[in-house]
Amino acid sequence: MEERIEDMEEKIRWNWKLVKYRKRILIILFALTLFFAYGVTMLNFEVRLLDLLPPSHHFVKINAKYMEKFGGIDNFVITLDAIKGDIFEAKLLKAIFDLTDEVVFYPEVQRSVVTSIGLNKAKSIAAKGKGEVEINALMFPEPPSDANGIAKLKSKILGGDAILYKGIFVSDAGTSALVAGTLKEEANYRKFFNFVRGLKSKYQKEYPNLQVRFIGQPLLMGWIYYYMPQMGKIFILTLALFLAILLISYRSVAGVTAPILCGVLSSIWGLGFIGIMGYNVDPLLIVIPFLIGARSFAHGIQITARYIDEYQRFLDPLKAAAETIDTMIIPNASAVGAEIGGFVALVFARIVSIQVMALTMSFWMVGVFLMSGILIPLICIYLPKTVKIRGVELDLEKKREDVIDKTIHLTTAVSCDVRGRWAVIGILGLIFLISSVFSAHLKIGDLSPGSPILWPNSEYNQAAKTVTSLYSRSGSDIYNIFLSGENPGDVKTPGALRWIDGYDVFMRENMPEKFGGTISFAGLVKKLNREFHGGDPKWYFIPPDRVTSDQLVFFLIGKANPGDYASFVDIPFQEAQVTSFFRDHLPETINQGVYYTKDYIERFPPPKGVKIELASGSVGLTKAINDELMASQGAITIAVIFFIFIVCVCTFRSALCAVLLIIPIIIARNVTFSILYFMNIGITVASLTVTAVCLGIAVNFGIYIISRIMEGYALEPDLDKAVFYGMATAGKAVFFTAATVIIPVALWYFLSGVRFWGEMGLFLSCILFVSLIVVLVFIPAVLVILRPKFIGVPVIDKSRTSRVLIGEIIPEGT
Repeated sequence: MEERIEDMEEKIRWNWKLVKYRKRILIILFALTLFFAYGVTMLNFEVRLLDLLPPSHHFVKINAKYMEKFGGIDNFVITLDAIKGDIFEAKLLKAIFDLTDEVVFYPEVQRSVVTSIGLNKAKSIAAKGKGEVEINALMFPEPPSDANGIAKLKSKILGGDAILYKGIFVSDAGTSALVAGTLKEEANYRKFFNFVRGLKSKYQKEYPNLQVRFIGQPLLMGWIYYYMPQMGKIFILTLALFLAILLISYRSVAGVTAPILCGVLSSIWGLGFIGIMGYNVDPLLIVIPFLIGARSFAHGIQITARYIDEYQRFLDPLKAAAETIDTMIIPNASAVGAEIGGFVALVFARIVSIQVMALTMSFWMVGVFLMSGILIPLICIYLPKTVKIRGVELDLEKKREDVIDKTIHLTTAVSCDVRGRWAVIGILGLIFLISSVFSAHLKIGDLSPGSPILWPNSEYNQAAKTVTSLYSRSGSDIYNIFLSGENPGDVKTPGALRWIDGYDVFMRENMPEKFGGTISFAGLVKKLNREFHGGDPKWYFIPPDRVTSDQLVFFLIGKANPGDYASFVDIPFQEAQVTSFFRDHLPETINQGVYYTKDYIERFPPPKGVKIELASGSVGLTKAINDELMASQGAITIAVIFFIFIVCVCTFRSALCAVLLIIPIIIARNVTFSILYFMNIGITVASLTVTAVCLGIAVNFGIYIISRIMEGYALEPDLDKAVFYGMATAGKAVFFTAATVIIPVALWYFLSGVRFWGEMGLFLSCILFVSLIVVLVFIPAVLVILRPKFIGVPVIDKSRTSRVLIGEIIPEGT
């Protein structure tokens, strides 16, 4: 056999060289795999919210500027709800006090910004008469336990001090109290989530009349960790379904073993590269690496199917491997290149986690190319030959016995029919126009009132819904703006405090249904001014003169402990934070909030020397993400299509061919976006990422089919027969490669406890399914209509390939 290899013609030596030195090549590939396997042990799975933000956006920069002083995005809220009655009973007040204490002393909580009626900073400001005002802690150093003390506390919170606490730290009806705070930077979400769940279990067990709920970004991310084991089981089920499809499709050692090796080894390369480079794997985006792993299986199926085909023709494993490498190297490189294009385009999204994904997944796809294009043909040489190999039957009559073959033959026949071809083009054109209208109305951002990461009936979203209904002036949808003075004392002037007070009024008037109110130092000054005048509501305003205003400020500071007002102002009074609460984080609400804030600043400029800076909190940072999605989605889509166009032109040496391959994926994109529109799902980081990736994947279907059609045409220049040949061979392989991804991944929508993962699976399956259907009918129809010249320009030199009689595939008269 070695002599036979040496005698091959010079022009085909390169693929035979690979076969000749196959052992060395396999040793090198497996050695590199061991190297990357070490990198897998270095993988780090963490949810990092900052990596999901666009660092160049102004709001993100402002968040970073004030994070250390006023807290960042890791805000949380824990509510203690009375199941019966209200919270004003000794046991429940003791529970509020004790739980607050445990939260304050959790190591990764910023103590200075924790708020609760159980803290010393929660003051009661009350007039005593004759111009005297008393400022005392509501429940410190211990909560009241007797009926009289509890009644006084209730009267203060829901009565005299209602402006400070009612609807903010205690629910409007007095049935719930909350503990709010912020985690330190780089806090461990998993540990904090387990800590809070432990508090919930502990206090609900100790106090039967108590219901503990929790919301906020750190705790939301904690739920991601909680559901990761479930997603692991779903991944295992997905792989099991994938193997079942392989067994049903090929029923052979080669047909099952080779794609599995391709998927496993390339996944080790990809994950190992991530670990070696020290990049983080965001659990939220874990679906994308899994998708690439599934795609490596799919590429393996394509190459394995071709090897089986070649082996059946020659019954010679060496020649089958050489022919497979030779004939599939260009289509495989083009298909992988198109997928890399999808990832490369993601760099236009200026979000750290997505850009890291673009780099790592691109390298992963290089591993997929080496494993599928080189390793599979070589490894198949060593697979058992005694097991029946069932590949693509060359006898059309036998092929029609298979349900899939019948279906593909029928769709091809309809698409190539004189009337059918025009019907296909007309229907697809109509679908494109209709879907374009609906997809154009798809909105940017999260369109669900709770968290879109979890399902509406999840514990988290039910808690968020309850908090929103109970607290008219609080919640987890926080919007922070900042006042920055040129000199110390600038933010405590009457002008600055009145500007803050006016902002609250302005926002309430313009967003009465969506704006819950503000918390700021100005509210405390107004309250104190009223109490100095016997509690007369007419004096509930900021004094206009500097002397009186300063006296009130220093009175408050003098009665406070260090850090009591750290969430409002800094000690030099040079910077201040105004915290607003929105009723939801829908795009319209966020856009209105930012618009009216800017409108207020323009119409009522702050005092000289004071600058207003926007914005932080979950609302401000969501606005930053939405702005980035709006700016980058078009650029990413154009970049993906352009990259695919270049790859296809280089492969087929035809701009027309590239256009024909791009049309199906554009139709699929519009149809899928229309489905999202009707499901009330907006464009998010997830959908943007999956769209870019899937466009690169979907074009593979057409690349493999057209390559096989061109091979058939080179053997016998009859376009109709070549189309049937390409569809009967590559078309079936494409069907199975798509099915191995579409069917298992679609189940995520029904099985995953995380809505984010489920919808990504559904979205992925939708765009691939639509792409598959469009390709299977569009490619045959458009080729027999246009009869393009590029079909006669072979991708490979057919003088080096086997001569297969097309008449054996497509009988005369078909």
